[in-house]
Amino acid sequence: MENAEETHIIITARPRVPDSAERDESYTTDEDSDYDTNLRPKETPLQYKERMMVRVMDKAKRKNEASKRSREKRKREHQDRQVEKQRLEKRNMELTEKLMNLKEALKRLRPQICSSCNEQVQKFLDQCQSSKEGMNVFVLRPCKQDKCPGNKSVGREIGKFARGQ
Repeated sequence: MENAEETHIIITARPRVPDSAERDESYTTDEDSDYDTNLRPKETPLQYKERMMVRVMDKAKRKNEASKRSREKRKREHQDRQVEKQRLEKRNMELTEKLMNLKEALKRLRPQICSSCNEQVQKFLDQCQSSKEGMNVFVLRPCKQDKCPGNKSVGREIGKFARGQ
């Protein structure tokens, strides 16, 4: 045992890459560290680049679709507001016409009604002239005079107005 040779065993944390694997593009090494973290197993840097491009394009496509949906939604809301505005304008015109008819009817009844009823009618007509808020409310109170035909006549005209005749 005089010629005893010492034997050393070296254990590395990472096995040596075979020469054939170094030539294989599907195997990644530290030299490809730019791509190393996101590469899938057996994926080349070119495949990774293509995958990322597809991902970016898909993201842009989804964003464009979301923008398109948003534009369409705003367009629908605008159209709905326009329709509602037209409906309200039409309703306002109808109510204005009815109010004008009522004013004319009340003016025609003036000679037939007593002073108390005439005062109510005149107060309403004055209120209509000066009203800036567009709200005209006519309240017909019972007449102070007995057997006044004006109260019934005014009530009848207001009833026609309320029924839309």
